[in-house]
Amino acid sequence: MQKENPSSLLSAADKVIINTLIFGAILPLLDTSVVNVALHDIGSQFGASLGLSQWTITSYTLAAAGAVPLSGWLTQKIGSKRLWITSLWIFLFGSLFSGFAWNIEALIFSRILQGIACGVLLPAMQTIVIKTIGKNKAKSALTAMAIPSVIAPILGPVIAGVLLRFADWRMIFWLHIPVCAMAIYLGWRNIPKDSRDSVIAGFDIIGFLLLCPGMVLSIYGIDNIDPSSPADMNTGIAVASVGIVFLASFFLISKRKPDSSLIDISMFKHSNFRKASSLLFTSSAVYYGGIMLYPLYFIRHDGYPSYLAGILLGIHGIGTLLSRWKLDSISRAVGEERTTFLAVILTIIGSCIVGWHGKLGGTWVLGFGMLLRGAGIGILTIISMAGAYVGLTDRQISHASSVTRMMTHLGATIGVTGVTIAMKISSDGYLFSGSVFDAGHIFLLVLSMLCFFMINRQKK
Repeated sequence: MQKENPSSLLSAADKVIINTLIFGAILPLLDTSVVNVALHDIGSQFGASLGLSQWTITSYTLAAAGAVPLSGWLTQKIGSKRLWITSLWIFLFGSLFSGFAWNIEALIFSRILQGIACGVLLPAMQTIVIKTIGKNKAKSALTAMAIPSVIAPILGPVIAGVLLRFADWRMIFWLHIPVCAMAIYLGWRNIPKDSRDSVIAGFDIIGFLLLCPGMVLSIYGIDNIDPSSPADMNTGIAVASVGIVFLASFFLISKRKPDSSLIDISMFKHSNFRKASSLLFTSSAVYYGGIMLYPLYFIRHDGYPSYLAGILLGIHGIGTLLSRWKLDSISRAVGEERTTFLAVILTIIGSCIVGWHGKLGGTWVLGFGMLLRGAGIGILTIISMAGAYVGLTDRQISHASSVTRMMTHLGATIGVTGVTIAMKISSDGYLFSGSVFDAGHIFLLVLSMLCFFMINRQKK
C-alpha cells in the first residue's frame, strides 16, 4: 500500500473554505426538491393550472442551465470570490421576490433570478476550490463539497413537508434569506481574494447568443420528448435540434478564436479533459436516469409503499457518501485508473442486482444492490469532475468549471429522457418483450458499460 501524500490532504484552512462553500451551496441544491413538494399549494393559492405551476421549477432549471456558460468569463472579469458573493446576493433577492410574489407570473420571474444565480454559483464554487485549495487536493475537496448534493434530494422533501405542515409555502423562500445573508458574510470573511484576469478579452456576444440559448433549447427540447404523444415528441425533437445546432455552431466558430470565446474550447485538445468530460456526462446520465427510474420501479413493479421506495433511494445515497468518503484512500492504494474501473464494475453489478433482484432475493438483496450502485456512481462522478482540471492552465480552470456543469446538466437530461423513451418502446412491444422497466434497466446498463471506454489510462 502506498503511503499517504501529505500534499493531497486537506488542511484546517482548506476545511474552513470548504465548509463556507457548502453553506452557500446548500440552498440551490435543496431548492428544486423543496419547491416541488410545495407545487400544489402554490398552484391552489394562485389559481394556476399544474402545467403553469410547473414552470416555477422548469424556469429555475432552464435559467440555471443557460447561465452556466457565463461563469467562466465572469470569473475572469470580476474574480471567483466576487462572483460567488454576487450570486448569493442575486439568489437572496430572488428569494425575497418569491416570498412577495402576488401571482404565478411574478413567482416564475423570481425563480428565473434564483436559477441564474444557481447557474453561476456552482461553477464558481468549483473554481474557488481548485484555485485556493489546489489541483492536487481536488478529489478530496470536491468529495467533501459533493456531500450536500447527495443529502439534499433526501432532506428537501422532508424539510418542505414540515414547513408546509405549520406554515405557508412562502416560508420556504423567507427562510432562504437569513441563510443567504450568513453565506455572504462567511464568503466575504473566509474565501481568499483572487485576482482578476488583466488580459481578458471583451464579452463574446456571438458566443453568448449561441451557447446560452443552445443549452436552454437542448435541455428543454430533450426533456419534453414524450413518446406517448406524437405532437409533443415532434415539438421536443424540433426544439432540441435547434439547440444542438446552436451548440455545434458555437463550437465551430469558437475554434477560430479560442482566446476570446465565451468558453475556451481549446481545453478539448487535451485527451485527459475530453475523457473526463465524457465520463462526467455519461455517469451523470446513469445517475439521474436511475433516480428517475427506480422510484417508479419499486412502487409500480415491486409494489413497495412510497416510504420504502424513499428508504431504498436513501441507501443509494449512503453508498455514494461512503465511497466518496473512502475515495482518497482507495485511489492511493490501487491507483486512480483501477479505482475508476472498480467504480464502473460496482455500478454495473449494483444495477443488475436492482434490475433483476426478484431472481436473487427480496428487499435486503435490493438494498445491497442500491448500496453498490450508489458507491460506484458516486466515485465516477467525483473522479471525472476532479480529473477534468488535470493539465489545464490557471486561465482555463474557470472555463473547465463551466464545461463540467454543462456536461452534468446535459447528461442528467439525456439519462432521464433516455429511460423514458426506452420504457415507451418496451410498452409498445418493440425490442423488449419483458417488463417495461427492463428496457430502462438495460439502457442504464449500456451507458454504464460505455464508461469503460472513457477511463483515462495512465501511460507507463
